[in-house]
Amino acid sequence: MKMIIKMITIVLIALLISGCAQALPAPGNDPLTTDNDPIPTNNDPIPTDTAPANLKYAMMHMSWRGYPTVDNLIKDATNVFEGKLIKISFQAPSFKDSSSGRTYRELYTIYEFEVSGSYKGKNVGTVRVGIPGGIEGYKVDEQYNTMVQAGIYQENKGIPIIDGFTHLTIGETYLIVTKDLGNGFLDILNQNQFSYLPDRTNQISAFGYQEIKDYFSKS
Repeated sequence: MKMIIKMITIVLIALLISGCAQALPAPGNDPLTTDNDPIPTNNDPIPTDTAPANLKYAMMHMSWRGYPTVDNLIKDATNVFEGKLIKISFQAPSFKDSSSGRTYRELYTIYEFEVSGSYKGKNVGTVRVGIPGGIEGYKVDEQYNTMVQAGIYQENKGIPIIDGFTHLTIGETYLIVTKDLGNGFLDILNQNQFSYLPDRTNQISAFGYQEIKDYFSKS
């Protein structure tokens, strides 16, 4: 009887040791290594890797409609407001090509405004405006990591930026003219006629801040 109990005990110990050995990670799959880390999802925080020292910028030449008059511009806009720029961040939203049905992602600069006056559309509290591409030399690591996380970064191209586009300044108050295309933020109508400073003439439009304010005061 003692012999049978002893044999059963030995078998149980052997099974226990075998189970523990199988629970250990296989060589090359060490959970502490980064080579096998899963691709982050949209809900994961943006990584904080440092952008490469040889980072490039790809110039984008955008084709947008121009507006010869204030009336043309405002009629095409859905949201017009005045507000202080309080934050600049970066995202890579998904878009669907209407002709091919293909889904793709692009880097966008996101401006966040604190609204002080609304002229057209619902503009309350803080409003986000999206601009295609990034900003050269500004929060480069954040732009790089946003693109890497979205799977759209290409070393030979780098970060796309709009050629000749002058980005806005945090702390300044602008009159903003935009259109809601259902992207989760407001889109600009074109790169030269969406932002107006009260003390500066728009160099592209035949009209500026005061002409737009006068348009709404008369309507």
